[in-house]
Amino acid sequence: MPTFSIARVALLFCLAGPIAACASGGARETEVAASSVTRPVILGPQYPDFSNLPPDRASSQIELRVMVNPDGSPDMSSVTVTGTSSAARRDAVMTWIARSRFKPGTQGGVPVRTEYQLRMKSKVEVRRVG
Repeated sequence: MPTFSIARVALLFCLAGPIAACASGGARETEVAASSVTRPVILGPQYPDFSNLPPDRASSQIELRVMVNPDGSPDMSSVTVTGTSSAARRDAVMTWIARSRFKPGTQGGVPVRTEYQLRMKSKVEVRRVG
């Protein structure tokens, strides 16, 4: 009788869409045209650390949204992490984003509060062994 093993194939990171939001008038956030605001860029660490977590048993997806302040720090009160991945993976993403620093988005060359979005997908492949 053949045996099967589960092998993680890839964890893909892709920036989701050209959405940028800029703060105006205190904490009120106003969406602006993507062409007038550059998106923030993550400087590091580049990826969350999933090395201590057990592998996913199914393909999963995590979506992250966070407002990045003009000084390049993430606004942790604005973080949303959603998706089909385990709670432990979502917690690892929260820890990673708290440690991350960004090159802030700009408008007219001036750093502004902008939204950073990231979609992470892991694919699981079942292979026949033996």
